[in-house]
Amino acid sequence: MSLVDTENLDRERLRMADWPHTIPHDLKAKLETLDGFRNPPGNQDRWGAIREWLVGHGVDAPEQLPAAPERSARDLGHSTRPRR
Repeated sequence: MSLVDTENLDRERLRMADWPHTIPHDLKAKLETLDGFRNPPGNQDRWGAIREWLVGHGVDAPEQLPAAPERSARDLGHSTRPRR
């Protein structure tokens, strides 16, 4: 591991030290509510609940948050043809 990698790792550890080690109670309750629905929640449902919680608590998204590429509307797999 290079010196730069070590510095980045140390910086990341310091940032993570401020985070709680358990899921906050209100977020845990929201996720448990999702799990109680008749249709099990998908990843998008869970992410939506987490993102809503973060925004509601004033947590900004990191600048370089890794994300999958967004899918265009044509790639959603709908079986109906678009109206003209």
